[in-house]
Amino acid sequence: MAGAPSDNLFITDLPEGTTDETLKSVFGSYGTVVSSKALKDGKTAMVRYSSVEEAQWVVDNVNGNIPQGITTPVQVKFAAPPPSFSPKGGKGAGAWDSGKGGGKSGWDGGKAGGWGGDNPNTQVQIDPEDLRGCRQRCDNGLVKPSHLPRR
Repeated sequence: MAGAPSDNLFITDLPEGTTDETLKSVFGSYGTVVSSKALKDGKTAMVRYSSVEEAQWVVDNVNGNIPQGITTPVQVKFAAPPPSFSPKGGKGAGAWDSGKGGGKSGWDGGKAGGWGGDNPNTQVQIDPEDLRGCRQRCDNGLVKPSHLPRR
């Protein structure tokens, strides 16, 4: 998980049980921490600095080293940005845009426009008999609208 330089850092190899307060205390000594969040496993975290320059300094100087207040070396990388979300299928300008839809859809029978692709939020009426075949084709057990028979 490494992204382009940004003010948001992904930190791993933290001591188990690291808290938000510990993060602010330890990483606040390297710059202005705007927000920090210890993730559920207690060994990884996200820390956001007030500038890309501060974050860059932490990546350059703390990555692979032992920060003051922690007893083991940590890995510090730029966080990858979250994937962009677009409820429209096909090519568009982004989330909730007026870009051209496309793809297959339970709403429009596969015609261009409308909700498209394998959007997990697409709602269609499903016959229980149709699900049996879909579950056999989907290794993760999820139902994809594109796998359902057209009517």
